[in-house]
Amino acid sequence: MVDLGIALVPEEARGVLDLRYEPLFQEEFVVAVGRDHPLARRKSVRLAELKDSPFIMYAKGTYIRRFLDRMFEDARLSPTIAMELENEAFIEKMIVINMGIAFLSKRRVMADKLQYVRISDRRVFFELGLLFPNSSYTPRVVQEFATFCREAAAGLK
Repeated sequence: MVDLGIALVPEEARGVLDLRYEPLFQEEFVVAVGRDHPLARRKSVRLAELKDSPFIMYAKGTYIRRFLDRMFEDARLSPTIAMELENEAFIEKMIVINMGIAFLSKRRVMADKLQYVRISDRRVFFELGLLFPNSSYTPRVVQEFATFCREAAAGLK
């Protein structure tokens, strides 16, 4: 049994899970590009402007990938997918060597050797939260770690 989870949980799944969900913070996702990429000097682009850019996408089964696929589908666009990776560190490395562009958290992009551009016609946010078992008992160490997470998240807002 898991005592505590930290995850991106889609809103539609929160009522279905047999877990208690507590939101921590929202994370903005932006289009990450290499420093020498033509988009690196822009602040924003329309989603349609990216349709021919090679995308480095998350693996198909992930929530973020399903969300991005839906976003492109809703815009009636079909992105050019250069590769699919599960690891964000590898996604970043591929962007640095100009293998493509990708949606990553703004905070992650700012901490690395990347530039970012926002989508002007659609802002992308994901909520990160804590997951607890539906139980009346929560171990003290779990309570303390959850408090630490809340305090850390408050510093990110």
